[in-house]
Amino acid sequence: MQGITKEKFTEYIKVFDFQNLFIDLGWDYDDSTGKITAGELSFQYRIVAKLRGFFIIVLSSGEK
Repeated sequence: MQGITKEKFTEYIKVFDFQNLFIDLGWDYDDSTGKITAGELSFQYRIVAKLRGFFIIVLSSGEK
């Protein structure tokens, strides 16, 4: 299994780079996208990594 240093982990978290974080931890690359709507709210999602049926999903609402 791959690993990363504490410094690299902290760097990824500070810049919200979840894709590279999980890839460096040994997860598989994925870049699927889609949209979820709940009532009047819409969210874009992107699957950034996967491992044995588990997915890391990043959601964004488009609002700042």
